[in-house]
Amino acid sequence: EALRGPQGTLFGRNSTGGLLQFVTKDPTDQWTGFFNSEYSSYADFRGEAAVGGPIARGLSFRVAGMAEVGNGYFKNDMPGGKNTFERYVFGIRGKLRADLGGSWSAMLTSSLNKSPKHREGTYKAFPEYVDANSVTQFVPANVDIYGTGPGNDPFGYRDPSTSGNEGSFNSFGYLKKQTHYETLKIEGPVGGATFTSLTNYTSASIDYLEDSDATPNDVFSYRSGGHTRQVSEELRLNGKTGRLEYTVGAYFLDLKGSYFTDFIITAVNPTLGISPFDAINTYQQHTQSYAVFGQIEYALTDQLKLTLGGRYNHDRKIFDSQVRLGPKDPNYTGTASDQYYDFNAATAAAAGVSNRQNRGDWAGKVQLSYQPDSDLLIYVGVSRGIRGGGFNATADGSTSYNIVPFKNETVIAYEAGTKIRLLGDAATLRASAYYYDYTGFQAFNFTGLISTVSNNNAYFSGGEVELFLRPTKGLNISLGAAYLDAKVKGVATPNGVQDVVPTKAPKWTLNGQISKVFDIGDFQLTAQYDFNYLSTSKANLVPSPVTTLPASWMQNARISFGREDKGWQLYAFVKNLADVNRKTFAYDNAFVGIALGSYAPPRTFGVGFRKDF
Repeated sequence: EALRGPQGTLFGRNSTGGLLQFVTKDPTDQWTGFFNSEYSSYADFRGEAAVGGPIARGLSFRVAGMAEVGNGYFKNDMPGGKNTFERYVFGIRGKLRADLGGSWSAMLTSSLNKSPKHREGTYKAFPEYVDANSVTQFVPANVDIYGTGPGNDPFGYRDPSTSGNEGSFNSFGYLKKQTHYETLKIEGPVGGATFTSLTNYTSASIDYLEDSDATPNDVFSYRSGGHTRQVSEELRLNGKTGRLEYTVGAYFLDLKGSYFTDFIITAVNPTLGISPFDAINTYQQHTQSYAVFGQIEYALTDQLKLTLGGRYNHDRKIFDSQVRLGPKDPNYTGTASDQYYDFNAATAAAAGVSNRQNRGDWAGKVQLSYQPDSDLLIYVGVSRGIRGGGFNATADGSTSYNIVPFKNETVIAYEAGTKIRLLGDAATLRASAYYYDYTGFQAFNFTGLISTVSNNNAYFSGGEVELFLRPTKGLNISLGAAYLDAKVKGVATPNGVQDVVPTKAPKWTLNGQISKVFDIGDFQLTAQYDFNYLSTSKANLVPSPVTTLPASWMQNARISFGREDKGWQLYAFVKNLADVNRKTFAYDNAFVGIALGSYAPPRTFGVGFRKDF
């Protein structure tokens, strides 16, 4: 479920813009389960299944698993080249629930998600150049910018294909990752309240390599990876007395991470000043976080409810970074002299900063909800959200020590909205408006593959409208529209310090879905169509044509046939119905004259079968 707006009171310090909460099915005392198999374009097979039920009196379980394998959809036009963006992932989750007596219970959850090494890490390549105003531009097809041919990049190449998921690259990247966690939940009555303890251990690792020039030439590559492990504990007490509902609790987190990046340039171009370079950054961060929180909901009258919440959070962080020359650098010696960048307690202090952060902050919420009857809800509220500070990890050792640390982010969010049931139960309207006032907004920016976070003031304002219609039996229509006006203030651009639009922030977002169920004897035939629209946005804080994400529509369709009373369904679908080149991200690598683009998958067709029992 999507929880919008600051959720710092109950969900923590890093939820200033909202969060996604994943809720998974618990074991039951009845045997239940399902299986679903699906086959689609690019020889993609996906299987998913679950089963659960009682083991003994007071003891039940549920196990769910999935696997997906498929060929890559990003076409490589190089002779003998292999396609990339394969599907290769599997996961399993188990839950064991035990009744401990006296209305107390324990739930142990264990989950493993794994994506073994497979081909990824490729992009669409576009020749680019820096114009007289220091703005990066695409190289026109008929202009010889670099003396390597009309429309070519500095190394004499231009991709002739028009598809966002087709190119020519001499090498391909890979992705390998794994996450597993164990959570123990103990719950039971204490007085007139319910006590909950949540203990979690999570471990994650990733190894990633990409062809960062996306061309047949050997120009630029990038590798990154690392391992994290975290331990957390949350204690909660919630209950109700009279008109008052309450939740209070405490939280602790210990998170350790060790990471690396390998930034490799293998090309030579004296005109652009490009020469071979290899920088390996290894960095570590240790975070400890403590929090206490509470929230009450008080019914002032039968129609008017007041919500008050607060959270105090304290973070401690330690960050260290070491950059050294790698074996592909011509100056590599294999000795201690290869290290040329070291951010630690001593070097940070010499630069007037610190490699430690020890900060506390608070989040809060006040909201009034008015519901005169079951058909109308009106609410208005203000929240204060927080996001912890951190450190920028340099990829090539060029980041100044004084900009490595960045500070906390805070937001005061004002929101009002309504939910109205119309025409009996045939229509529901939801509408909201908001204004977010950020202090120290953590603005994310890319320069090539070097990413930095800076603190700037900012505002986000807008509104959303959703309409759900049920005009006749079996017909469901939903329509949504959202408008966003947002600015990050005081950003340095080639045209001076300006207020700019944040990344991935389209002004307009539209979506809709229509589905119709047809009864055919004992069977049901369901047809569904959905769409979404994103207006123009950008992938970089500093505006540029090469990092603009054009407006696009995306459409999908689905048809299914089955018997609801028998719990089976046969279906077919098409995703990206119009085969749209939706650009999802872009990178400005002006230092090598090549911009990169990432695109949504192309049109895919598939069929599947599901059975519930």
